[in-house]
Amino acid sequence: DRDVTGVQTCALPISGAAYLQGDYPGAEKIYEACSSGAPLELAQASRFWLAWCDYHIGRYGEAEGYFKKLADEGNALWKARALWGAGESAYQEVHYDDSVSYYQSALAVDDCPVSLECYSGIGWSYFELEKYPEAFSAFQKAVGVSPKSPLAFEAQLRSGDCLYNQHLFEIGRASCRERV
Repeated sequence: DRDVTGVQTCALPISGAAYLQGDYPGAEKIYEACSSGAPLELAQASRFWLAWCDYHIGRYGEAEGYFKKLADEGNALWKARALWGAGESAYQEVHYDDSVSYYQSALAVDDCPVSLECYSGIGWSYFELEKYPEAFSAFQKAVGVSPKSPLAFEAQLRSGDCLYNQHLFEIGRASCRERV
């Protein structure tokens, strides 16, 4: 008998390299092999990246399904990340209300490791729904999580767009000027 776990553990960096090079179909095959019969933590990591392969290939519905399954079975770390991934997938499918729900569920997980991304995603979803006050609030929360990050910079600019779209031109201009 060979050590299946050892083979799967060795294959994970290979699949990661394929993923980072944009070979999502190649990475997908390796992640599928790694997730079958593997210990729980290894299987969860493989399924997480398998879902992102589907996402990058443009199979958002399949990615959302993988992320939802992982959110149901994973520990808190995987649950938050998987719910964020499901939110990203729903956003790409133009299911903005669903994406907000996923992001909010991720934020409800203790010590959510993707809170900046979730608040930004909520902001974008509400922006697409033309719910500018809600979008503004979410973007401002994103800025508050990590004020110096590039994503927070983008959120601050989108906050100005929210104000502008509410015809609060002067406030919107001032908000954008603060960051430029």
